[in-house]
Amino acid sequence: MKKLPSNSYSWLIYLIAWLVLVLIQSILIGQSTTTATPFWETPSHYLSTWMLDLFLILTFYLNYYYVAGAMMRRRLFGGYVAFVLVIAAIALFMPIICKALFGWQTPTEDLPSVSISWLGAIGAITVITIGLAVRALLEWLKLNKLTSEQRDELIKLRNEWTVLKGQAKGEDPTSSTPEPARRPEDLHAKETADTKHISPKASDL
Repeated sequence: MKKLPSNSYSWLIYLIAWLVLVLIQSILIGQSTTTATPFWETPSHYLSTWMLDLFLILTFYLNYYYVAGAMMRRRLFGGYVAFVLVIAAIALFMPIICKALFGWQTPTEDLPSVSISWLGAIGAITVITIGLAVRALLEWLKLNKLTSEQRDELIKLRNEWTVLKGQAKGEDPTSSTPEPARRPEDLHAKETADTKHISPKASDL
């Protein structure tokens, strides 16, 4: 049997965690007010809520994997603020959008009285803030690692340069220094001494 890669297990864990959170939220909504019905009795009343949850989950991953990192590196702070405002506005009007497009109602209200969702807007800002904080921490750790590697490389190059410089200073100067030129009188004295040394004495003849 072929084993699943570790990334598949991670995504499976994330999916289960999100489903559990959405389920807990649905149960709490059904028990929070007397006008709300449990989702297992009227699941159609919770479709707009689940659509909002799906939108917030997708927003989190979009911000975490792309928007936050790209805009931080490019220093597009104004564009990032605009992104946050647009996402918050969509989450705010999500119940009205779902009613207009699909005719869905909220768990606690009838169709004619569907209103905006302040909790959706707050949730959108929250997931964006969490994604930004985590991405900023990862970028900071990555920058520290890169700086440490560059510092270690610089120290290594300095040590190699010190070793090469020491080896260059330790070479024998006579091996590369040319012999100085001799003066004419020195050459004449050397020739005279050599002649006396090799000429035979009169007593030897």
